[in-house]
Amino acid sequence: MKWLSFIQIINQILVERGLASESQPMLVAVSGGQDSTCLLQATMTLCPYWGWSLAIISCDHAWFDSKSKSCSQIRQSAWYKKIKYYQSIIPNRAYSESNARSWRYNSFARIGRAHNYSQIFTGHTASDRAETLLYSLLRGSSQGGLQSLSWRRKLAFGVFVARPMLTITRSQSVAICKQQNFCIVLDPSNQRYEWHRSRIRMRVLPYLRVYFNPKVDQALCQLAELAHGESCYLGALCKNLELKLKLPIKSFICLPVSLQRRLLYSYLKKKARQTFVCIELARFLFF
Repeated sequence: MKWLSFIQIINQILVERGLASESQPMLVAVSGGQDSTCLLQATMTLCPYWGWSLAIISCDHAWFDSKSKSCSQIRQSAWYKKIKYYQSIIPNRAYSESNARSWRYNSFARIGRAHNYSQIFTGHTASDRAETLLYSLLRGSSQGGLQSLSWRRKLAFGVFVARPMLTITRSQSVAICKQQNFCIVLDPSNQRYEWHRSRIRMRVLPYLRVYFNPKVDQALCQLAELAHGESCYLGALCKNLELKLKLPIKSFICLPVSLQRRLLYSYLKKKARQTFVCIELARFLFF
């Protein structure tokens, strides 16, 4: 993929998905890797046309010294390019991916609200989406979990994360960095095999690409997109039905199985931790 084509794809996604508005403050999350570097360069290229007020945020998880060095390099690059820079350093080291992700998104929301950034771009790619879908599938997730990384996510009131690179694979972003000679810093945490996501990235997906489908990333992303659309539709139907809280048992039994499960999931979610077995047992009680 050529650089100009990449810029055109990002711009088209921003317009079609409604991920950005003209003349708004824009915060870009940069880790120093190839994905976020490509996103930052693309955002800087599009900035004059959209009239954004651009700023950079990086998060130091304190896992490795090299991560702190990469944040220092990002800060120096932002100073050289005269771009506002924000850095968040974790107070207590996170020992799991989920804790680190939760802290990172909380940092985005806090800085976004404090400095009036309603939109935060992240460099999640199609490969990240495929990894998340596989991880959710192996954990026995529902259809709602299979939609994985969506195009937009609400972090706090008035603060959203947008992911304009979900059609770009990691191999494509690597090729772009080589073509344009972008300076990148590899994150050692991506090589930690004790983490599930790293094992999926380094072992499972390469195996699937070689022995099953060379375009497995795109195939999984299509599945995630379909699951997202259907999940949104079923969610809207359930909200409609939830307004009729006194739904007769006969009417409940006549509903499609997927809607029955959705309604019970919404109800049990407020009471206790719900599993597939619990929902099925509750559903069979109606019969």
